Amino acid sequence: MAQDSFTETTTRSYGSRLGESLKGILFGVALLIGATVLLWWNEGRTVERTETLSAGLAATLSLPEPVFDPQNNGKPIHISGALHGGALFDPLFGVHAQGILLKRDVAMYQWREEVSEETKQELGGKETTTKTYRYETTWSSTHINSAGFRQSAEHTNPSFPYSDDQFGATATIGDFTLAPELLDEADGWRDFLPQSIETATAATLQGDALYIGADPSAPQVGDLRISYTIIPDGPFSIVADQGAQKNLGYHTLPNGNDIGFVVSGNHSAEAIFAQAEHENTLLAWGLRALGLFLMFSGFLLIMGPIATLASVVPFLGNLVGTGTALVSAILTLIFGGGIIVIAWFMYRPWLTGILLLLVAGLIYWARTRAKTDETAQPQWKRTPPQSQPE
Repeated sequence: MAQDSFTETTTRSYGSRLGESLKGILFGVALLIGATVLLWWNEGRTVERTETLSAGLAATLSLPEPVFDPQNNGKPIHISGALHGGALFDPLFGVHAQGILLKRDVAMYQWREEVSEETKQELGGKETTTKTYRYETTWSSTHINSAGFRQSAEHTNPSFPYSDDQFGATATIGDFTLAPELLDEADGWRDFLPQSIETATAATLQGDALYIGADPSAPQVGDLRISYTIIPDGPFSIVADQGAQKNLGYHTLPNGNDIGFVVSGNHSAEAIFAQAEHENTLLAWGLRALGLFLMFSGFLLIMGPIATLASVVPFLGNLVGTGTALVSAILTLIFGGGIIVIAWFMYRPWLTGILLLLVAGLIYWARTRAKTDETAQPQWKRTPPQSQPE
């Protein structure tokens, strides 16, 4: 693995730092707006997906065997059994396989830039930043744009001559044939080792992949490694719409959303939908965390000028910077958490109404109980003692 590095030192005046922090306010406001939209949208998306899965499970008919019955046309059905594919072929490299889906993954040996920096604030607000740029070579399945490197002329990555691709076969289970778009939902990918290739390119079989380059033991920038994964024939559980021609595709629910699952192994419909709901919950929390992080960053940018103003004295600047970060975190919890809570209730009106009725009922019960207890007290406890005449 090739590697080199160099160091660069830059200095910013107090005035330029203050100007940049003022410009950051606009970006911070944009982040706050974006975070608010994301948090609100995510709650609606989560509820909609939950309702779709609930309605889908209620409408799904589980069949004991994957046997066609015209009475089920247009209905979502759940079946389990052996899913069979066919001959798979990648015409670019002449790779043959047998199964349901074959995927080609292309990786290139490329330069990668890593930047580390150390910033020191000086009395008077001046700031000195030392950046260390490190360049090393690595295998990457995505193109690394070297045009943005600090030393792009010395570290250039060529473009990808080939791209990832996927090849499918006609897949059948019992009496049914899966639509190609539904087949894309299938899981159960495994590594596939080509036994032979038929290609006009300079690719050769090397270990568990195809290799294009002079020497696999000493790769150079631009060398390619092509690997394959496959979904083989095997047991699968499927939830899909039964078509009149014995085809299986996505089922559209009354709310306009589609459902369709192709899961390796034998699973009940309840287990399939439960896993989908679990994934929906994980996505919801992931987007909430992203929204809160964006909101925190927005508040931090908006209060950035305060820390910059105080940085005339480095110690004071660090202290104020810590304080603004703490305030940003508190504001994020208040406003971000409030948006999530309000949206959560707004997208669940029935549940919100029930909770409000329960709260109102508890308040009414508590007040009634207090009046009852007061009435039940003895007369001498309820009547204040009379003052004695002098």
